[in-house]
Amino acid sequence: MVSSYMRSKAADTQQLLLGLGAAGALAIVALSAVLYTAASKRRRPAYSKAEWLEAVEEIGTIRGFEDIVEEVAKSGIESSIRPEVWPFLLEVFDHASTYQQRQQQHQIMVRQYQQLLLQCQVTTCTVVPGCVRHCHGNSPSGAVTASCHPHPCRVLHGACVS
Repeated sequence: MVSSYMRSKAADTQQLLLGLGAAGALAIVALSAVLYTAASKRRRPAYSKAEWLEAVEEIGTIRGFEDIVEEVAKSGIESSIRPEVWPFLLEVFDHASTYQQRQQQHQIMVRQYQQLLLQCQVTTCTVVPGCVRHCHGNSPSGAVTASCHPHPCRVLHGACVS
């Protein structure tokens, strides 16, 4: 009696699943179509070079920059103009600056970078186990000053000892 009951339940379940299977498959196809349509409507083409060139005025200022930022946030940037657009997005350059102002600012930044490189050549830091860092200047003795050696240990020939 139990086995016939189980067979009856299994048959009922199988019929139910087959019925739901067809309806479920149809629902899945319909849902996929709706999602695909919604996704394709959201997906905009990336901000293009033509749009960028249209926004850059003759003297180099960027017209409608706030709108450009919104558009880029929604759709991205065409890869060919990323090197030109990103300095504005990162506020390295002001969108109201002219070509000449940006060129002057770039020269200043290059000089600052070169000065930093010179400072790095003068002072080298190495990490030593047990210490935060060792900084060795280009002095004849290679002495480490307290200002560049913040760890309270003693320095002996480039190693920390207690």
